[in-house]
Amino acid sequence: MLGNNYFFTDNLLNMFINIKGSVRLKDIAHQFNRQFPFLQLGFYYPDYFDVAMRGQLIDPELTIVEAGPIIKDDLVEFHYWQQTGEVEKLLSHKIGLNVQVLRKYHTHWIRTEGSDILSLEEQNDNGRQYTIRNYSSYLSRFPRNKAI
Repeated sequence: MLGNNYFFTDNLLNMFINIKGSVRLKDIAHQFNRQFPFLQLGFYYPDYFDVAMRGQLIDPELTIVEAGPIIKDDLVEFHYWQQTGEVEKLLSHKIGLNVQVLRKYHTHWIRTEGSDILSLEEQNDNGRQYTIRNYSSYLSRFPRNKAI
């Protein structure tokens, strides 16, 4: 399925991102989240930036070139079965920024750094389970209205 000039998927199992300096970080994150609804991408300044900026979340409104150096325009492909850490390294290498996959945990987004050996599919499934279980637990606190 062709999404636009920058993103597309084939059979919803593989994702391709056309890395260009003009792409906004939020657009990359949005497309990733559409593919994996319980995962999100966070972009952080790498260690070679000014000490005050290192490790800080980058404004997602910025384009890749505005946020930092882009290595070169390229097409990045990744698959649902790839390890989370592998995808982070691949994207980081291609755009010159630190990339972190975040997983939905109830109502929060948490870093997956302790579970980078899990695949994107496993991370997404874990996020789904935590979120749905939390939502079901939340709903159970309220009695259902019965018709009179």
